[in-house]
Amino acid sequence: MMLPLMLYVIVVASAFSLFGVALEQILARLRRPRRWAWAIALAGSLLVPAAVLVTPQIELPRLSAPSPRAEQSIAPPETAPPQARNFDSVQRLRWPSRPAWDAALGATWIFSAGCVWLWLALSGVGLRRVVRRLPVQIVDGIPVRAASDLGPAVVGAVHPQIVLPAWMGKLPLTLRAPILCHEREHLAAHDPLLRTIALYCIGLAPWNPALWWQFRRLCRASELDCDRRVVASGIDAHTYAEALLAVGQWRSRLPLGTLAIGGVALERRIEIVLAGDHRTSRAWTLVALIAGIATWIAACSAPPPRLDADVVKSPQPSERNYLFSIQSEALTDGLQAYGRQAALNVLFKFDELAGVKGNAVIGTMTASEGISTLLAGTGCEMKWSEVRGLPLALVGCPHVADSAPPANGMYRFSIESGPLSAGLHTYLQQSPVELLYRSDEVTGRQGAAVRGTLSPPVAMALLLAGTGCQAKWSGSPDTSFAMIDCRHRL
Repeated sequence: MMLPLMLYVIVVASAFSLFGVALEQILARLRRPRRWAWAIALAGSLLVPAAVLVTPQIELPRLSAPSPRAEQSIAPPETAPPQARNFDSVQRLRWPSRPAWDAALGATWIFSAGCVWLWLALSGVGLRRVVRRLPVQIVDGIPVRAASDLGPAVVGAVHPQIVLPAWMGKLPLTLRAPILCHEREHLAAHDPLLRTIALYCIGLAPWNPALWWQFRRLCRASELDCDRRVVASGIDAHTYAEALLAVGQWRSRLPLGTLAIGGVALERRIEIVLAGDHRTSRAWTLVALIAGIATWIAACSAPPPRLDADVVKSPQPSERNYLFSIQSEALTDGLQAYGRQAALNVLFKFDELAGVKGNAVIGTMTASEGISTLLAGTGCEMKWSEVRGLPLALVGCPHVADSAPPANGMYRFSIESGPLSAGLHTYLQQSPVELLYRSDEVTGRQGAAVRGTLSPPVAMALLLAGTGCQAKWSGSPDTSFAMIDCRHRL
């Protein structure tokens, strides 16, 4: 469950990353703050998976798997629901799963999230202590914290303050004023609070590389927005570019949680500042708009993993109620009627149930209640199994099965090479094993010849050789059955 969940979160975040790139281009053309593109991308990367995963997922319809003994062993519904046509396509969207990794991945997730949150909390506390010890000075009419080698930066999230290094006093007023204006713009836009919230959000899934890339783009966008507002306030673009170069040359240290004038993509920022308010072409904006809409749809419609697909517990049918109308008759007929009315797979051995009379089942009840009523007092038992994630009812009569030949014994097989469907039918006649498969999957495949005295598993392996199909065995030695799974379409 953990692996498909983590992969799903990464895929959604990657799609929102592409959406953020497109939206940033659109906002840049409209002269709007770019940082909101990445704030939306970060929020969507976390909220969309959370909303999809907590929403009850629609259950797939119960499908029957017809076989040559369908009239005896499988009770298919008379008319499949319309959604049944999409069963194969839905199954192909399954995420890779490694149930054995769940404990390790879950522990890694919790440990990494706890470490990041602890790191952020301790860094914030330590930074506040450092800033409180710094003296307050008035520089060009603005109260700031004076440090020996820290800044220029904005420190703090809830109550941010401007911190200036000692070397700022050596700069002329023409270069110092743009730097102070830059830091004041960060304060006005509440950029420190936005970045802090983003970091704590990333701490929910710190193993997701797409989230960290989005945070980097958020930092870059907030600096570009700040540069645009500084130039728009009336400061000369060339003078501001010189101030950026001066800050880059001093390279003061920048602790975690600070917003620094020279912290992100300095060369690119200078190019944008000197280029002025240059807009992208309308054609590129249109392409960005289409790409943004497409990636938004892709991110929101990515198929979530079925979190219950890897549970080892015995599967159970849904708790919805069905209307049953089954008369007291032969149990084999009653089970077939049950399968049709509950749209469930039912597997049984016809010879075991021959002569056994089932109970009448009339009224509205759940699938579990219906089959329990049908089997009450018959001496037969039912247990739930699973085929491709769908519940399968296995019905058997132990008092009859005790006299049946063991399915792992040796049997005489004489199967000619030819259509796989015909070979499976002959296999059914020559062994006590029950088969479950989809007739449309085996159509068009050629089975191999099988001759000699063999065990059922060996005979099945020879029959399926080269067909692209494989047999999955289940049940006890006395009541074993094989599900034929053809993964590769012809």
